[in-house]
Amino acid sequence: MIQYGYAGKILRINLSDGIFSDEILDDDFIKKYVGGVGFGARYLYKENPDHVAFSDPQIESFLQTVH
Repeated sequence: MIQYGYAGKILRINLSDGIFSDEILDDDFIKKYVGGVGFGARYLYKENPDHVAFSDPQIESFLQTVH
């Protein structure tokens, strides 16, 4: 797996339910969205529908670290 500073996984934490799981990143995803900003932008776009306002309490949010 090509990692370039990434652990190859994303940790998902549901703060409402206290449930967590990890998601393994595949090489195609890594190649397409190289860099922390690319990953973050992709997940923000993927997890939230177009019609949800930034201030909506139902919006998915995330934290990321970039090396």
